[in-house]
Amino acid sequence: MAHIVSSIVAIAAAHAALAYALAFVLAGAEAFPVLGALVPGTATIVALGALVPNGALAFWPLILATTAGAVAGDGFSYWFGHHYKDRAGAIWPLRKKPELIPKGEAFFARHGGKAILIARFTPGVRAVVPLVAGILDMPVIRFYLVNIISAIVWAPAHVTMGVLIGASLDVLGAIAGRLVALVFALFAVVALAVWGTPRLVRRLARLAVPMAKRLHGWAFAATAGDSARSVRCSSRA
Repeated sequence: MAHIVSSIVAIAAAHAALAYALAFVLAGAEAFPVLGALVPGTATIVALGALVPNGALAFWPLILATTAGAVAGDGFSYWFGHHYKDRAGAIWPLRKKPELIPKGEAFFARHGGKAILIARFTPGVRAVVPLVAGILDMPVIRFYLVNIISAIVWAPAHVTMGVLIGASLDVLGAIAGRLVALVFALFAVVALAVWGTPRLVRRLARLAVPMAKRLHGWAFAATAGDSARSVRCSSRA
């Protein structure tokens, strides 16, 4: 796996446009049930972020490509579940892992709509929760609101981690005498991220679901208003 990631990064360093396309594809591929577990998407995106400090890639295009890929991947998984419903488990490759859908359903039942956000950072259910959301007919507007919010959190977190690693490596090359201090500093940053990310995700999840409900209510009210106006216009005619 490490060899695959290093090969992808070597190609990306020489071809920036291809790097952004890879970020989009790999961020999306992680959402494919079963197959997503075989894709080194997260590791590659962090590695691509490490190319930003030396100018090989630009920060914001990489963020946008990764975010768009994450939204598209979860969207594909959702529509797959929405279309096939209970038949999804009988389709390859899901039929090879019959325990995945019940596991995702239990996770969804425990966390509700914010499961989309939490699963984005949770190995094991990452690729099945959007599928389950489709199977269970989660409203489309609500799903995409949480999907987009979770991608906006997930993508910058991983790209920024890569940027920090890449900047640290550049500094290490320039001032090798401070190696020990920088190693400890990097360890502290990683430890803080590991400790703080679950808490941040839970807090954002608590904020995201009410926001999604309010936006869903606003969208529904606007649609109802348009329908009422159309009825009035028809009656006048």
